[in-house]
Amino acid sequence: MEKDKQIGKSDILKNALYIIIFFVGIYFIFWQFQPLEEEKSEYELCAEAIDEAKYFLSVSNHDLINWMTYKYKLIDEHPTSIKITDTYCDVLERDEIEVTLNLDVKTSKNRLAHIEAVVYVTDGYADYIEFYQDF
Repeated sequence: MEKDKQIGKSDILKNALYIIIFFVGIYFIFWQFQPLEEEKSEYELCAEAIDEAKYFLSVSNHDLINWMTYKYKLIDEHPTSIKITDTYCDVLERDEIEVTLNLDVKTSKNRLAHIEAVVYVTDGYADYIEFYQDF
């Protein structure tokens, strides 16, 4: 009689173990086939960062004007046209990208300045911009 009870208990534990293993297996099978978020390629990251840098440059136009006024000592003169001649992208880390924009800036007195604008993009958003004189 006691032997039958022990056999019954061991069968119940064994069946419970099989059921747990079955459901864990099902969970991992379905988990494996879940659509994973595809990581963007370096090209896609750079394309998005360059777009963000161009937008940031257009928004921070007054920074460029202030920098040019200081650097070139502009008196009664202001930038009239800004042309992006070239863009470079350097992926420092997955979420940190450095975008370099080469600019041709024409002033109201028809002077042309070659300026390099470096925009730091973090997590898809431009943080700040630095300007350098490009020779």
